[in-house]
Formats: sequence, structure tokens, C-alpha cells
Amino acid sequence: MENNDSDDIKDDLQKIITSPYTLQLSAIFKNLQTDPENGLSQEEGKNRLSTYGKNLLPEPEKVSLVKLFFKQFANFMIYILLGAVALSLFLQDYKDAILIGLVVIVNACIGFFQEYKAEKTLASLKKMASPTAKVLRDDQIEEIATEMLVPGDIVILEEGDIIPADVRLTVSVGLTVNEAILTGESVPSQKNADIEIQNKVALGDQLNMVFMGTVIASGNGRGVVVATGASSQMGKIAQTLAIPYEKPTPLQKNLDTLGKYLIAAAVGVSFLIFSIGYLQGRELEELLFTVISLAVAVIPEGLVAVVTITMAIGVQRMAKRSAIVRNLPAVETLGAVNVICSDKTGTLTEGKMVATDLWVGNKLYTVSGTGIRPEGDIYCDDKPVRNLIMI
Repeated sequence: MENNDSDDIKDDLQKIITSPYTLQLSAIFKNLQTDPENGLSQEEGKNRLSTYGKNLLPEPEKVSLVKLFFKQFANFMIYILLGAVALSLFLQDYKDAILIGLVVIVNACIGFFQEYKAEKTLASLKKMASPTAKVLRDDQIEEIATEMLVPGDIVILEEGDIIPADVRLTVSVGLTVNEAILTGESVPSQKNADIEIQNKVALGDQLNMVFMGTVIASGNGRGVVVATGASSQMGKIAQTLAIPYEKPTPLQKNLDTLGKYLIAAAVGVSFLIFSIGYLQGRELEELLFTVISLAVAVIPEGLVAVVTITMAIGVQRMAKRSAIVRNLPAVETLGAVNVICSDKTGTLTEGKMVATDLWVGNKLYTVSGTGIRPEGDIYCDDKPVRNLIMI
């Protein structure tokens, strides 16, 4: 359907976006000005795309290469090293100044290239994904990129599909959806397009709705898109995660503390040496150069580089195990984790819960194999058990 007044459509959408599961389908079609049989026209789809924007989740603001490079200097130990460079230049000790400066630059380069490489890898993975959706446009079923979906589109849903947007169901045939990513429930939820809900209910109880990012476990259906991008349930979560929040890692805290102790030690020793030399009647200029040289000597120039190189090696090891680490200090954070507590075991991994251990007749048995395939064996005391009768 054509509609030149896109602002009116947007206002109508805001009325139904909060609780589309409570409205009659006729009201949704009227507000979205869409035809359940023919869908939107190609021209209307383009118009609405310019009004609502692409169906993409909000992402954190991209950091420029310059900011990414100078971010590597935001470290208390680096500040100390830069101070050591300034003091060395003051003493005209250019050899030490160049050496410490090179350590700082090399450290920044290692961190920069590791994080830049991770960002490039993540961008490549996003391009490779390129999800598509089946929609009804001008009474024809077409397959388009999910980012081109707009409110009012009629989408066709089939088993195995990833839901491309928040959709109010119009047809459902044996439709079950794995909503673990939103609700934490690993058991697929049974959906019903004909169910009527009048009061506000929790996300998991909105049985006439399917949500972006969830997966169709079985059956098929059809529905009308009521929310895309940042307006979807997944988009609201992404908006929260997109807020920049950086907390120092345990290692960074320890290094900052060490840096403060080093400064305190350097100041204390320098003051002591200066006081002794002054009482001995030594020249002020000689004492000044001596205490500054001592302060520079206290600073461990190689510590920062050793820590950065160690974390870079950790990133490479993670990469070999198909894990991408975006920020270098995150490796140390992962290494500091001892226990992960979760009430939904399968949700954190593959959305599957599989028995791996059995306690039968006061004996512990282990089960090999992964997933729900009938493959694997049962072991007791590291020996395969051929006959196991459980009552």
C-alpha cells in the first residue's frame, strides 16, 4: 500500500510497538497500513526504509584509528615511563630517553595492531553472515537482506530460520521457537497466532509474537513486522550493551598500584639522598642531577612491554581456539575467572542441555558424545559399560 505521510505511520507504530501482542490483527494492519495478503509495495518498502532506517542492531561508536592508537597510552605505568623520558631529556641522557621512548612506542604498536586485527576480523564475520528473510512484496515472495525489512512487511517463517525482526504472528502451524537468547529457557516455546492476550505479560508468555534473533525449532508461520532495529526487543538489549563502560582489569589495578608505590619509593629515596648530600655540603646542581637519575633508575622500563607481549601471546592462543579477543586486557580478565555461575547451563553454550554424568547404584558413570545425537558410550572407572540397567 502507498502512504505519503510517513510521519503518521511512524506515530501509529509507536502506539502499537509497546504491546502489539494485546491488539487485534485488524488494528495492527490498519495502523501499519499494510495488506496481509499482498504485503507492501516495493516503493512503499523503500519509503519506509528511509523513514525507519535499516533493520540493524545499535553498535558502539566506532573508534578511529588515531583514537585506537592513543588509547594504548591510557595507562598509569605508561605515564610514569613518559615522565621518565622527560626527566632523561632534562638530564641530557638521550640514550635512556630514546630507549624508554622506544619501549613505549613498541608497547603501543603491539596493543594497537592486536585490537585493530580483532576489529577487522569481527567486521569480516558480520559481512559473511549476511542473513536474509522471505517477505511478501507486491503479492510476490522475495528473499531480501534482513537489514532491508521495515515495519509492516509480511514475513514468511520456516523451520531453522532466524527471526529477522519482532513479528506479530498471523499464521502458525506447529510453530515452536527457541527463545533462549532472550528468556534463558532452553526448551522451545510453542507459538499460536490465534491466541488472544489482553493483559501485559512477560516476554516468554507472548505466545502470538516471535522476536528478532530467536530461532524456529519446528513448524512454520507468517507474520507482520512490528518492530525493527533498535525498536526490537533485541535492539533494546543492544542499546544497553552499546553504552561504553570500561572497568580496569585486576592486572591493570595491580599495575596502577605498583606504579604509585614506585613513585612513592622514588620520591622517598630521592628526598633522603638529597637531604644527606645537602647536609654534607655538596653542590645543589650535582644533588639535583643525582636524585633525578635515581628516580629514573627506579622505574622498570621493561615491565609494561613484558606484560603487553604476554597478553598478545594469550590473544594468539585464544585465536587458535577460534576465540576473538577485542581488547588486549580482556585476556587477563578471562584468565582471572575461576567459576561461572549460571542457572541455565545450555544457554551459555549451544542452547542444549545434555546429561554427561549418571549416578546409579552408588556409582558414577560418565557419558561421552555431544549434542542430542545417539552417539557415544557410558563409562565407569574409565572402562566402557556394555550393559546398564536403570530402573
